[in-house]
Amino acid sequence: YFDSSAQAIKVRKPPTPTSWSDDGVRAEAFQDGDGSEEKPYQIATPAELGYMDYLINNDWNNYKNKHYKLTADIDLSGNLWMPIGSSGAFMGTFDGGNFTITNMQIQLDGDDATDRFAGLFGRVYNGTVKNVTVGTGSKVAANYTGGTFPIGYGGVVGDAYGASTIENCHSSASVNAAFTNDSGYGCVGGIVGYLEKGTVKNCSNSGTITVDGISSYAGGVVGYNSNTEGKVGNCYNTGNIEGKKDWSYYGGVAGANNGTIENCYSCGILILPNSKEMSAGGLVGDNADFDGGKA
Repeated sequence: YFDSSAQAIKVRKPPTPTSWSDDGVRAEAFQDGDGSEEKPYQIATPAELGYMDYLINNDWNNYKNKHYKLTADIDLSGNLWMPIGSSGAFMGTFDGGNFTITNMQIQLDGDDATDRFAGLFGRVYNGTVKNVTVGTGSKVAANYTGGTFPIGYGGVVGDAYGASTIENCHSSASVNAAFTNDSGYGCVGGIVGYLEKGTVKNCSNSGTITVDGISSYAGGVVGYNSNTEGKVGNCYNTGNIEGKKDWSYYGGVAGANNGTIENCYSCGILILPNSKEMSAGGLVGDNADFDGGKA
């Protein structure tokens, strides 16, 4: 607006978007439970899920080995979503109760450590995420400008490592990722972006995946199954995968695989640049990328 008394033009900055974990947005307690396996924290509203998000991202080490359970479908429309475990890692057990989370909107643009991993969960370490669907209206949009790698983006989990288990999880979220620094290891998957170790089983993806970055890994279920101890089983993909750059790895189930992939399939379409400088396949882009991958 124009301030006539100061004879200067002042520009109002747009308000910073709020997330469900912000002060005044999140709940201040769970619906019920004490976090034990017998009495998990119960979550019935987006504000309560935001409260869980806040606790993990601000005091993750004190909330490891805790148990959480959804008791209703969750609609995250109206606010952005900050991935659980984007600071530190999620080290507990999350049971989605076969409910669906809709309208999850993640928008990342920068070079912070919290921009490196995204999904409903950012990083999962020795944790379990099971029985949840990321559904209609959900989107992960990331533009990473930093130089620290690897990077992981997925509909459900960005990065799973240690003895983590991702089980009976499904996603129709679109995952769009761009990497402006071409150092490599940008990993994007429908369910898990970067599977360092652990197990992904009985999962499916129908969301579209778009990747723009050299030396990227993109797969319908897992972007990169990087370790011989990584296992993907009984999973499928029906979403399309579009790669923008060469020198990358694209696969219907996994972009590249050093672990084990069993009883999986994909009927999604690979839309790739016209280049010979890449690895691409209907199931796996590159099997045994470095070690002894089996598919």
